[in-house]
Amino acid sequence: MGLLLSSLALPSPAQSAWALRVGTLLGDAPVFDGASDRRAQIAPLVDLRYGGAYLGRSQLGAAGALGISTDPRSPWVFMTELGVSAARFERRAHHLLGMGDRPENYWASAGVQRNFGPTSVKLGVAYGLKNDAGARGTLTFGHKIPLAAGLLEAQAAITGATAQNMNDDFGVSPEAAERRLRLLTAGDARLDARDLGSYSARGGLRDVSLSATFIRPFNLRT
Repeated sequence: MGLLLSSLALPSPAQSAWALRVGTLLGDAPVFDGASDRRAQIAPLVDLRYGGAYLGRSQLGAAGALGISTDPRSPWVFMTELGVSAARFERRAHHLLGMGDRPENYWASAGVQRNFGPTSVKLGVAYGLKNDAGARGTLTFGHKIPLAAGLLEAQAAITGATAQNMNDDFGVSPEAAERRLRLLTAGDARLDARDLGSYSARGGLRDVSLSATFIRPFNLRT
């Protein structure tokens, strides 16, 4: 869940193909068993574009990316990118205790989107370039609705993944399970019996997500 606090678009006077958008995302994570300790987060949003090339937010599921896309207003849109996902730190969530820090990962991704006026369907596939992260594919349905002098963008997405990708995010290796057992035996109250044992995930449905973004321009430049 996020709120875009500010966004600034600055086309270059010398060359209108350049565009820069800067913003801030404020998120408040829900409370549930095993959730991260970092509930409230502030993250910068930066998008630099030149024609069809972009550097900033990923269009295909990574945290950030360097990519290229055809005209997003055309019926068919093709895109490819090199993306990066953030590292995962053990200290940020009790349920990760004993799991060790996971370094950032890099992704080679490609996608195609079909626009039907304000409605779109996008299929993207991504392959992990390190950490034996496997591959995943995401089918996204989007719809844009003019609202209160702005634009509401709603999306529903379903992601499938290989066993390697599932284990990269959700697996518990025998070595990690042994470390967690030693911590629990030593009296660490942050773990309990539910956290014991190793887990090897199979490929299949990875997640289903719903999201909505509201964009409100203030004038032609902001």
